[in-house]
Amino acid sequence: MVLAPVLAFIGCQEEPVGPGVNSPLHPAFNVTLENLSETKTELSQDNKVLWSEDDQIIAFEATTVGSKFKVSTEAVGKTSGIFEYVETVSNKDVTEASISANVAYYPFDKSVICNETSAGVYLLEEVELPEHQAYAKESFGPEAFPMVAAGKADSRNLAFRNVCGAIMFQIKGDVTVASINLKGHNAEPLSGEAEITAYADGSAPEIEMKSKALTGVSLNCGNGVSLSKTAATEFIIAVPPTVFEKGFTAVINSTDGKSMEFKTDKSNTVKRSAILKMPEITFEDGDKTFQSVFINDPGITYVWDESVIPEITIHMTKDEWNKLLKRYDEFDHNVDYFHADFTYKKGDEVHFIEDGGVRLRGNTSRRRPEGNRGQDHNSVNPDWHHCHFGINFRKYHKDNDHTINGIRKVNLKWFKDDPCYVRELYSYDLFRRYGIWTAAHDVYCRVWLDIEGDAKPAYYGVYEMIEPVDDKFVEKRLDGMFKKEDGFLWKCVYGVNGPADLRTDGGNSAPYSKMNWDQDNGINYTYEFKGDEEDFEAAKIQLGDFMQKLNGKSDESFYQWINKVCDVELLLKTYAVNVALGMWDDMWNNGNNYYLYFNTTDQYDYEVFFIPYDYDNSIGTSSNCGVQSDAGRQDPYNWGDSGLLMERMMKFNDFKQIYKDALKELADPANDLFHMNASVPRIKAWQEKISPYVSNDTGEDMWIEDKPAGWGNHGEYRLMDTGSNNFFKVKTETINKMR
Repeated sequence: MVLAPVLAFIGCQEEPVGPGVNSPLHPAFNVTLENLSETKTELSQDNKVLWSEDDQIIAFEATTVGSKFKVSTEAVGKTSGIFEYVETVSNKDVTEASISANVAYYPFDKSVICNETSAGVYLLEEVELPEHQAYAKESFGPEAFPMVAAGKADSRNLAFRNVCGAIMFQIKGDVTVASINLKGHNAEPLSGEAEITAYADGSAPEIEMKSKALTGVSLNCGNGVSLSKTAATEFIIAVPPTVFEKGFTAVINSTDGKSMEFKTDKSNTVKRSAILKMPEITFEDGDKTFQSVFINDPGITYVWDESVIPEITIHMTKDEWNKLLKRYDEFDHNVDYFHADFTYKKGDEVHFIEDGGVRLRGNTSRRRPEGNRGQDHNSVNPDWHHCHFGINFRKYHKDNDHTINGIRKVNLKWFKDDPCYVRELYSYDLFRRYGIWTAAHDVYCRVWLDIEGDAKPAYYGVYEMIEPVDDKFVEKRLDGMFKKEDGFLWKCVYGVNGPADLRTDGGNSAPYSKMNWDQDNGINYTYEFKGDEEDFEAAKIQLGDFMQKLNGKSDESFYQWINKVCDVELLLKTYAVNVALGMWDDMWNNGNNYYLYFNTTDQYDYEVFFIPYDYDNSIGTSSNCGVQSDAGRQDPYNWGDSGLLMERMMKFNDFKQIYKDALKELADPANDLFHMNASVPRIKAWQEKISPYVSNDTGEDMWIEDKPAGWGNHGEYRLMDTGSNNFFKVKTETINKMR
């Protein structure tokens, strides 16, 4: 079973098993669980939590005196069930008093005390989070993951809520793991004494670690868990909701006395009812540092869950669809939205959103989605064409009902000029796999278009669903990432005014900059401001200040300044991934395809972040562009002569060293990153997953082929063929020649 990186949780909807009462004074409880993919002990194949034999809870039945209840035999292996009375628990520290609800806690612990601190608010004291947790396959160890419920005093129904979150480590290798010890770098409390507050109104419970709490927690694997060299084994450690402000270290110990440190020095957040998923690693004796921050926003991890291929149906009236076609004929690069309903299906879960917005997207790839210019929809013999769609669920209704778990927008991109159906998806995955948190999320999806009155929806095939880069993109990466969310965002492309090379004549404002496309009706300006109109002038001055200093400072002054306004290591590692991917249509070589985020609104005091964007022209799709004629063999130190920022940074030996080390790390066969031995199996698994769904009603891109875009200048490059023309092999050889 595969866990999603982070999940938002809902109450189980399965009906409880039949009633059971074994004590007139203590009727049985009907108990349900909050739906976490892997919680306590036993799991079903469809990711539901199941009760296990001998599960017990302590229940306070409208009184401060607790009683033990045990799961009934009929409920074992189900998501909800009956818990029957066993005995009343005597606790010498408890003064018997009435409370206004039935309150329960899992796992059973007779030391737990419950009091009502105010109406509908219940404090559970003497709670102990275990310092040593036991390993359980694809799950939490017994009693490691606490839950609490508060139900009406006149009801025997209890809906448990999760109290903690967790960190998942994914480890490969040829050793047997004995234990994992986890510790934060800022003395964060992770186990021991705690208090839990439960609420009768169904609000999420809260946990407070007490002064005697411990700053470490361990996962003990008994006789050991043997790793595989090819498939990662999951190890899950429960922790209270925690912000690891300075990161954490996990020491992984093997049964033969070896140990490995998994370390990240940047802020990571574990949320309640969420699993923070670490990247796959291979066990190596010694230290392994990951300078990465992992996104655990519940909306992102639900919508961009790689374990499921979601299905999206766009429903439109015939009149609205014809309006879209007519508007394309009037101006093909329009940014107009048109009314549509949407069905979003993820496994067995179905979301329906009424009256959202859909539009066409793309620059050179923008197409008419049906027929030829001037034609209306043909319901009898339609002529469908692949095209890019932008969906805004909240376009016409600004409420949470018009989102998918809080996600308001998605971009749907067809695999134009990519017969492998993998290039951009592989690229964004490599960014994230290497800890580049500024990269967007994307997954495969399947798309249908349902025009009212047609006999059946048109199947558009396998698409890529991409996270849009906008203000929400910034907000969802706040914890220790961009640091501030009230700054200015720019899209930078080779536009009507030339390349986005960050060169300027030294004026005090950025040239060729305009408001976003909604204001400019689709004209592709070089620097496009993604903010509110009233902020445009201030943002333009700020961008101009950055460009002026980038252009005008002496080398020594530039070195000091760029270290102040930029996370240099993050930028150079981002660009190392970009160059490894062979992305030539970029800032450095072609002045194209990136975003800049300035994390304040101050015109002269800010930090700036580079956000990579648009990677379909990568891993073997090469072109004669800029200084390049071969994206596989081009010297990584001389990737381009257009992007002034990277040109200036390559003048400094310490910057070049960071960049070179990152490229070498990416190409190292010992790492599950860019090397052919790592990349080919990854791509093969993705292609096998989507291959049954590629054939579609457009008649275009009907099968997967191992070749680059037909217009490229190196048609010999291959991704799956491991011979001399394999792009990963050629690129790795180029990287290994760097000195």
